[in-house]
Amino acid sequence: EASLAAGIAFGRDDGLSREAKEQFNRSGLRHLVAVSGSNVSLVVALTYAVAIPTIGRRWAWLPAALTLAAYLGAAGLSASVMRSGIMAGVLLGGSVVGRPQSGLPALFAAIICMTAVAPALAYEAGFQLSATATAGLLTFSPWLSHWLLRATGRPSWLALPHWLCESLALTVAASLATAPVMWVTFDRFSIVSPVANAIVQPAFALAFWASMVTSVLGIVSRDLGEISGTVAYYPLAFITMSAEALGSPRWAAADSPSWGAPAALAAYAALGTAAMAA
Repeated sequence: EASLAAGIAFGRDDGLSREAKEQFNRSGLRHLVAVSGSNVSLVVALTYAVAIPTIGRRWAWLPAALTLAAYLGAAGLSASVMRSGIMAGVLLGGSVVGRPQSGLPALFAAIICMTAVAPALAYEAGFQLSATATAGLLTFSPWLSHWLLRATGRPSWLALPHWLCESLALTVAASLATAPVMWVTFDRFSIVSPVANAIVQPAFALAFWASMVTSVLGIVSRDLGEISGTVAYYPLAFITMSAEALGSPRWAAADSPSWGAPAALAAYAALGTAAMAA
């Protein structure tokens, strides 16, 4: 659970055993132990929530930017961390100058800047997965959530909670967007990913904040860190047990056919067309 806390809070998954990493891969939960847009959004949102009542909305971007820079430094400057940080910086800049804010232009700005500085990133699977997953979340998940709410809401007995529909939509959107990269790079995809993510999603934010608080209090006082760590243990243990239960069966993940890069390019041409329509 401590290793998972380091992964959720700062993307440091070195402490996880090979067996644990495999279970997170098979259950489709490996993204939880990598710094992503959700982590950055939670940090910036909390800073705004604290800063706006004290210094006003006009200047709240300044502590948000400083907090963001400190968090990115603590998490390390990996490709996914930098991508999330640049996107957040673009959106913060838009709020300062009063420009309309949109996720896709921020994503494209991050990709252009990063590959201009380091062209080799375009060949890294981690960067490809981070970029395509974000694109899928921005384009497909709103529509998937809308149609899922509409489909399940007609018969009252089938109506699903709004948070569950959103969680399923996010998972399916990211899985669709990253599927061609998974085919080519890993030759495997998780079957239980939508169910696993829907189950652990409510516990993720609690695990993230509890892990962050524990890491800070542990520096101040060992006793305070242990008390906070006891609280953090429960959502972390829930996520660990979910990954173990859903990732252990043989049918949890399936080997994908080796269709190769041409098939992946064709799939992205189709996905890109659908994304533009969405």
